[in-house]
Amino acid sequence: MRSLLGVLAAVAEEIQVPEEDVRGGETVATREPGSRRPAIVIHTGPTKPTASYVAAQIDGKWFWVERADFPSKVAFTIREILKLVAESPSAIAPPVLTIPAG
Repeated sequence: MRSLLGVLAAVAEEIQVPEEDVRGGETVATREPGSRRPAIVIHTGPTKPTASYVAAQIDGKWFWVERADFPSKVAFTIREILKLVAESPSAIAPPVLTIPAG
């Protein structure tokens, strides 16, 4: 099983990034599409999408998952759940050591 960081890195490799951002050195090019579909198809564009499941504006550019893309919505939701579990206080609580007084 991958770590949460590994999952986020795999998703990031498949995001459609603007060519001008690659040329400007702001990011690296998206991994070349192979024979398989990305787990989460994330689109990018200059304007706010009209039919998105989730969208975010970063540096004046919009990134989104299409509302009609059920496989991406499921994968995105699972990723969010894993992120919440990893960030929960119980996930980082140190072990409790009990020393009898006596």
